[in-house]
Amino acid sequence: KNIKYISKNKEVCLMVKGNCYGMGIESIGQLIELGYDYFGVSTIEEAKEVRKFSDNVNVLIVVPVEDEHFEEAISNNFEITITDIEQLKKVDKRIKFHLKFDTGMGRIGFKNEEIKKVQEIIIENKISPFGLFSHLAKASDDNYTNVQVDFFKEIIKQFKRFEINKIHIQNTVGSIRFDIPE
Repeated sequence: KNIKYISKNKEVCLMVKGNCYGMGIESIGQLIELGYDYFGVSTIEEAKEVRKFSDNVNVLIVVPVEDEHFEEAISNNFEITITDIEQLKKVDKRIKFHLKFDTGMGRIGFKNEEIKKVQEIIIENKISPFGLFSHLAKASDDNYTNVQVDFFKEIIKQFKRFEINKIHIQNTVGSIRFDIPE
């Protein structure tokens, strides 16, 4: 019921990293039975654990994987996160990838000044991101969140010419407090 309420009938990617935040890996099976089919994890190992429950669910690894795991991600149909120029240069058409942008969290993701270079690499290598995302840093702070959301909307505009399937910026508190358009 909580997921349904929070999601406001939008597609959700349920974060099940860290042993489902301590609820236990068996929770994934219960979520699949309830009809959820999109899960986010931190590592390739966690992705493989989710895959054991079903070949028909989508799994996004939200933390960048090492280059040597690209083939494993491809063979298991995992979606991966790309956060830096050098790794983006190594992506090929077979990889389903999301670009993560740093809109204010200050950890990982492409910076504003890298956007043009990211687009150049995408065009040059004839690849297309499956998704774009960021992460809200302080969803309890309306002003800070609004700045992040506005910045992310500008990023989305700059990538309109590409066929992006998933666009997401959220966190738990943000999903309750804000209705962020896609």
